[in-house]
Amino acid sequence: MEITTLLQGNLSLLSKAIAKRVIEKTIPPLNMMELFLTEACNLRCDYCFVATKRAYRRMSWEVAKRAIDFLMKESKEEKEVEILFFGGEPLLAFPLMRKVAEYAVQKADSLGKKVSFTCTTNATLLTEEHLRFAQQYGFLYLLSIDGVKEVHDKYRVKANGQGSFDDIMKKLPMLKRLQGWLGTRMTVNPDTVHRLSESVQALFEMGINQFLIGVNTDVPWSKEAMRTYAREMKKVWEFYQQKKREGAPIRIVEFDETLEERRNRLCSVWGCDAGRTRVAVSIDGKLYPCARFVSTYPEIDGKYCLGDVWQGWTDLEKRLDLMAGLERRTKCQNCKLASFCTGGCPAVNLYTTGNLPKQHFTNFVFLRRARLPACRFSL
Repeated sequence: MEITTLLQGNLSLLSKAIAKRVIEKTIPPLNMMELFLTEACNLRCDYCFVATKRAYRRMSWEVAKRAIDFLMKESKEEKEVEILFFGGEPLLAFPLMRKVAEYAVQKADSLGKKVSFTCTTNATLLTEEHLRFAQQYGFLYLLSIDGVKEVHDKYRVKANGQGSFDDIMKKLPMLKRLQGWLGTRMTVNPDTVHRLSESVQALFEMGINQFLIGVNTDVPWSKEAMRTYAREMKKVWEFYQQKKREGAPIRIVEFDETLEERRNRLCSVWGCDAGRTRVAVSIDGKLYPCARFVSTYPEIDGKYCLGDVWQGWTDLEKRLDLMAGLERRTKCQNCKLASFCTGGCPAVNLYTTGNLPKQHFTNFVFLRRARLPACRFSL
């Protein structure tokens, strides 16, 4: 009886080990890591998705170093990897940023790899030192500016409740002088969406060159707000086409991708890269699919932890869940836009529906003939 039990136990361990090896072989290598350097921030933006941020929590050098080692190991045969400095406001952990960049470059060089960096900042703390650092390591800061002053200051406020728009504008001359090309991440809310095209045009005139336009999916959108978003995006598209014809220095990547290019990009992998080729590392070294899963919503906080920088992947089953294709998205299978849509954000899906593949919201896609953005909401 004891021998039988022992054999069964060994077979169980063996089968689990084999299954793990098979899974590891089928999962692609990492090529991007988001590092939560700090949860501290000097702003108090109403819609910030780092919902449970605690100012005293900062990543230690030990965790950061282990995270870099993990990325280099898990990138396997990949020759290029990327590290995104994240927060909170990452510039509040600038000494750690410097240390990470220096070590990551040395580590990558020793392995015959190339590492690049990105950083999104609220821009209020930027100094010449920060910009010289970015020049040294070959990256540009992406700014967070939601629109004209009234739009931006409605949500992106300082601890004292005052808006942060004027603080950012004071930095623009220095940014144009030392960085030149400026990009912004704009968050669109239902009550400010009617000023979207106005904001894009005004920011371009102020010196912003590139626009990443994202919708706040954590709040309800009425049908009228959705229609307004579609109308405003059409105006943005028309403005963009006009400026491109004039040869102006402007870029909205989504408008430059043809339907065929988008279809080809999505044909082999349906869904986003969270947990697939991208991983986020929390303050304490835990691994998550992406930044949205790190203390984003209390309801799902910690539920999709995939491991940590010391033990590596400890929940490959959850990681495989994130790689589910169109076959698991029953609502999407018969949708005429399925070949142009990635299925929405998995973190938002999980938060709003309790199910990763059950879609809550899809970003705009492109109509073939008109080449205009169309909104599609599944609320």
